[in-house]
Amino acid sequence: MLALRYRDGRGNESARRVEPVILAHTEAAWYLVAWCRSREAVRWFRLDRVERADLTGETYVPRPVAEVGTPPSGAVPVA
Repeated sequence: MLALRYRDGRGNESARRVEPVILAHTEAAWYLVAWCRSREAVRWFRLDRVERADLTGETYVPRPVAEVGTPPSGAVPVA
């Protein structure tokens, strides 16, 4: 489990506890795709907007990669 301090596209900062699923890359950015406990859903966190990430030591049951859902616009498969 990770404790994140994250700044969204509008500059708003939030604290999140997330369960990482995968790292993904699009043409424009890297993302941490994770289950967000506060939103109770999979979210795509742009790595360049993560202000801080700390391991919590809390364990969790890994989620299947198939649950990551639809990538953001502009995402393309890595060749």
